[in-house]
Amino acid sequence: MNIRMANVFWKVAIFLMVSGILCAFILWQRHEHHAAGPELVTKTREALRKQGFKTDLSQFDFSTSPEMRAREAVLTALDSKRSAGLPREWPDLTETVGNDSVIVVWKQDMLKWPHVIRPDMGEQVTWDEFRELFEENQAALDAVCQAALSGPIRFNLEASHGNYMLLRHLASLKSLTQTFSSRTMLALHDGNQDAAWTNLMAETRLVTAWEPEPSEVSHLVRFSMTKLIFDATWQALQTNAWPGERLAQLQAEWEAIDFFRNLSEVGEFKLASDAADYDFDRRQNSGPGQRGGYHPTFTEFVRNAFRSPWSVWSEMRYSWSRSHYSRGGQYEEERDLLLYNRDREIELRNAVDRKSTRLN
Repeated sequence: MNIRMANVFWKVAIFLMVSGILCAFILWQRHEHHAAGPELVTKTREALRKQGFKTDLSQFDFSTSPEMRAREAVLTALDSKRSAGLPREWPDLTETVGNDSVIVVWKQDMLKWPHVIRPDMGEQVTWDEFRELFEENQAALDAVCQAALSGPIRFNLEASHGNYMLLRHLASLKSLTQTFSSRTMLALHDGNQDAAWTNLMAETRLVTAWEPEPSEVSHLVRFSMTKLIFDATWQALQTNAWPGERLAQLQAEWEAIDFFRNLSEVGEFKLASDAADYDFDRRQNSGPGQRGGYHPTFTEFVRNAFRSPWSVWSEMRYSWSRSHYSRGGQYEEERDLLLYNRDREIELRNAVDRKSTRLN
């Protein structure tokens, strides 16, 4: 019995000694990473700033003038009225018939929908039924047309929100583009060229007058809107009756737009936004009760070691891994992401520069 107790004693002693050494090693590692991690990121950010890169969201300002905010209010006013009759999808303007042939929608006797949009409508609707869809929002849509034609378009946004900056206007812009395309088709069918022209120019200005914020999704939405407007423009050109001055005005709109303008700012804003996310995570994890969670007492530790030595070992390994990441690994990860975003920003700058050189 005494020999048996002695064996247990020595096993526990050895286990505690090994655990103590491991704990000391973990504490030393935490101290080393805690000292080196912040310095690693600080030096990286300082080097990027010296090279002219923006690393802080305070360096961005997406506020707009009162005039633009008033225009924004008109352009987004229909958001709350989507359930008032305007459908989410509109007729296809590029329905093909055979090879290299597309239906001229506004010349047809009926309109074909991608799917049934209302229970009381079938797959096809008459032009009278189509006209009814716009009646309730006619005044609001006319106001949006005038707003789109009245000047530059930008949206008042909170740059300090970084990756979480709300971009509610994107859905509004794409929906308006589809709505104006359909109103253009209706006006052409009715023989009202002036109304058709107003709607076509209004949707064109949603792209050509809009200066997108430096967000990748915003530029993608503008490219998508451009495709929709090209489809509507092709339909409108099938009248073969536009005066030369109007065609020249339309051409000038598209010649003046530069889809590459400010594109490199997407990389700038992404770099600063990712850096802000890491700063936020560190503040969250360094608050009261965030660092270690529950810590067992020495008696509980010994009892758990007797019951299941391997579970204690696994817990210690997990604690070490978590500590390694929070004290050092996340700083290395942040450094790598900052450098990745820097390289991507440089690639965007070079792409824009090569495009400009090629055009000149």
